[in-house]
Amino acid sequence: MDFKSVKWPDGKRIAIMLAFDIDGETLWMCRGKDHITNFSRGRYSTLQALPRILRMLEEEDVIATFFTPAWIAEQHPEVIREVSRLGHEIGYHGYLHEVFDTYEAENAHMEKAEAAMEKIIGKRPVGNRGPSGLVYDYSLKLWLERGEIYSSNWRDSDGPFIHEVDGKPVPLVELPKDSILDDTAY
Repeated sequence: MDFKSVKWPDGKRIAIMLAFDIDGETLWMCRGKDHITNFSRGRYSTLQALPRILRMLEEEDVIATFFTPAWIAEQHPEVIREVSRLGHEIGYHGYLHEVFDTYEAENAHMEKAEAAMEKIIGKRPVGNRGPSGLVYDYSLKLWLERGEIYSSNWRDSDGPFIHEVDGKPVPLVELPKDSILDDTAY
């Protein structure tokens, strides 16, 4: 599907997805750099930055998606509940921001992460931004089986598109992203 031919509701010309990754402490934990100083850097996101972002979004009347490792939600459930209560979406971003390269391992961790999110916010994520942005030949199949409706992982398009499996469209929309727009380095 050519994204330029998409007809948006109410005659709108464009749709924008504003998304944040609440990686917190997990970026250091999954890289073996679990020092107390690094943990404090990670906690900054939930203790300082996220409340400011939520205030800004509320002032501008904007709803966003927050891709969140489930471990972060377990450590800061009140913060994640508030994000959800304000109408923002919580998307899948791993359990501990880990990366797996087998269907079985990733499926097991997705199940663990989804169960944790359901316990905290009462629903499972329907969108996926893979930890570290890595996807595999089995990823689309896995996401479809788990009931996800969109991915934000591919980097080869300026706009959304419908994924295909074996040359046939499947009910999984891609909302491309690129790490060049990510503030992790800053």
